[in-house]
Amino acid sequence: MTLLILTTDDSSAGCLEASRIADHVTAIEYRLVTGPVPFVAEPVAFFSRRAELGGSKIARWDQDGPGSRLSRCWLELIDVCKRFEDIEIWPNPDPNSQLQLVQLLGWLRSCPDIVQKLTLVSPDFRIGHCKPEEIASLRPHPRKISDAQFDIANLALRAFQQPTPEACFRLTRERTLDHLPHLRRALSQLLEELPDRDTALTTSETELLNIISKEPIVPMRLMGEYIGNNPLSVLDYWELGEALHRLAHCHAPAILGLTEGSFTLELHDDRDRFERYKRSKLSLSELGQALLEKQADFSRQNKIDRWWGGTRLTNDRLWRWDAKANGLVSPT
Repeated sequence: MTLLILTTDDSSAGCLEASRIADHVTAIEYRLVTGPVPFVAEPVAFFSRRAELGGSKIARWDQDGPGSRLSRCWLELIDVCKRFEDIEIWPNPDPNSQLQLVQLLGWLRSCPDIVQKLTLVSPDFRIGHCKPEEIASLRPHPRKISDAQFDIANLALRAFQQPTPEACFRLTRERTLDHLPHLRRALSQLLEELPDRDTALTTSETELLNIISKEPIVPMRLMGEYIGNNPLSVLDYWELGEALHRLAHCHAPAILGLTEGSFTLELHDDRDRFERYKRSKLSLSELGQALLEKQADFSRQNKIDRWWGGTRLTNDRLWRWDAKANGLVSPT
């Protein structure tokens, strides 16, 4: 029997490939935790609409849109799946991988000849952090994907695509979510990335400020410490750089000392600029300290305009998260 493994990032694919437990491994890697996630069911149309709305700029296969590599890779994936007798899906437990999983299940469900070959492996560890020789011994048992799992995947994706986070919040209260083992935690983490009720900062932004508050720190060490403390973080390297830029280069900055401009590929390719960036000594402004003490609201002095799934968050339409009450706060 020939086995294909589908996984959710390149490092996991490399580890699984080196473990030699499958005949072929394919990574399906793109970001859904940041940027718009439009209510579009068909894959090629989804990437096209996402680009029109202003999809993620970095850490994706290629430019979104009709004929893009991202769209072509999906079409190629269907052809690849047809060539194998068994297909295992290995998603990581982090939020972005879980969103990719529910979208992948929704898209593949329309291909009955592929569905009958599918099984799901649900590791509770980051695959790419393992040594290849460990994979066989750690390997969870692959299970046939049930109708209930397909159904909850569809519900979860549709909830995240709604123009408010209310459906997603309600879904985290449903017992049926347990059909996909890591999905409840992933959705809960995503809700914590809504602006805080008091400060309008996300959980990730607050953690960045908390690390900086201990001592002046350079950006790469800050991001390394953050990722080390949060192995299943919502944000990846690029998104953390974007968050730093958002907190430092604004009307009333919460972070001082960050040199250079946006955290882009262009910055990384410019050796001198990137060296200056890496030498930046970061500290908190008075506003940053006040935010940590919950004595200030970032949105009252700065512009907010970003996406949370299908929800566009702006200053005048700011859905918030109340961590103490574990609940949503609707815009006033």
